[in-house]
Amino acid sequence: MKKLTVLGAALLVGLGLTVTVGPTAFAAITVHCPASPSNDLQTVMNNAPVGSQINISGTCIGNFTVPKKLTLVGQGAVLDGNHTGTVLTVASGVTAVVDYLTIQNGNSGGSGGGISDEGTLTLNGARVSGNTASSSGGGIFIGQTATVRNSTVSGNESGYGGGIAGLGGSTLTLTDSRVSNNTAFNGGGGIDGVDSATITSSTVSNNTATSGGGALVVGTTWSVTSSKFFGNTADFGGGIYDKDTTLSLTNSSVSSNTVSDEGGGVYNDLATVTVTSSSISGNTSSDGGGIWNSGSVALKNSAVSANTPNNCAPPGSVPGCTG
Repeated sequence: MKKLTVLGAALLVGLGLTVTVGPTAFAAITVHCPASPSNDLQTVMNNAPVGSQINISGTCIGNFTVPKKLTLVGQGAVLDGNHTGTVLTVASGVTAVVDYLTIQNGNSGGSGGGISDEGTLTLNGARVSGNTASSSGGGIFIGQTATVRNSTVSGNESGYGGGIAGLGGSTLTLTDSRVSNNTAFNGGGGIDGVDSATITSSTVSNNTATSGGGALVVGTTWSVTSSKFFGNTADFGGGIYDKDTTLSLTNSSVSSNTVSDEGGGVYNDLATVTVTSSSISGNTSSDGGGIWNSGSVALKNSAVSANTPNNCAPPGSVPGCTG
């Protein structure tokens, strides 16, 4: 049979036709937790061929590292860190896809209680909840690049970035997702420190920061579209804290955020903020209920209204903002 196959290929080439050899396909590997020591999730990931899909069911307890390019697909599955360290680490240089998994009960003495992404991570339909980190990224820490789609990051705690945090140079794409009820003991209750971010059709709500940025602390360049930021609390910048960077806010709302100091909705510290077809309303602070501004804010077809005790401060600092 092998000889006939070779002769057939040679005949095709002789007739001027191309022989295409497809990539090697691997059968999906299935892991049910709790598993036997020889078939536990980490052992399977270590032994799987590069590019494999691993289907996971049950509750896997431990601290796991994705060591190579893999796709992890949860089938009602939970990865539980048992409060002993980061639940899931994507190793440096590794591309990983994680679908439909719950990642919970991580406890890191550094960064990334739930997930520490040191490579390139795509998260689809996942839930990251109930994790803690002493430094940053209670839910997810991004060292390189992360794409988060149709996922929930909630109930996590850390020093900075209760839900999500990142290093300088890090990139986040957040789409159709929810970041809620996270706590930062310093800044960025929802998201902090990510260098470049694109947020689309997402909600960041009911997060708490002790210092700035109840919902967000903006990194170098951020673009936000069709998203909502509400019910967040902080010392200043209840919705958004932006310092020395660039933020574009389009078709979005910043509402019902509360701070004890300035900038209930937005605190702009020497940054450049463009607000297009958006609303900033119903926020509360000691001054600049809607926007407190020491940088540049451009309002384009947008409303800043019904904030307490005023809409913008200092008076006249935001063209087109009154009251």
